Amino acid sequence: MSKRKAPQESPNEGITDFLVELANYEKNVNRAIHKYNAYRKAASTISKYPNKIRNGEEAKKLDGVGAKIAEKIDEFLQTGKLRKLEKIRNDDTSTSINLLTRVTGIGQEIF
Repeated sequence: MSKRKAPQESPNEGITDFLVELANYEKNVNRAIHKYNAYRKAASTISKYPNKIRNGEEAKKLDGVGAKIAEKIDEFLQTGKLRKLEKIRNDDTSTSINLLTRVTGIGQEIF
């Protein structure tokens, strides 16, 4: 029998989803590894948080969530979307690069 646990749904799945999407954009399109790492760390921390996050201030108390990410969380919780992410999704170049980096041999080199 496998010892792997089945993935559990997080009460903050919407937040973690947009953070992972932003992380992938920063890595693939902007090549901003520090932002990629920050978004991934925040997403990981928030996914493990057992309660539903109500605002950015609450999220800021968690490890890896700073002021800028807290602002994005507030915007998402108030509007249900994120302006930055909408702009990225509507940009053909960003969308194309993100898709192409998923193809083996085209994406980033792995050492």
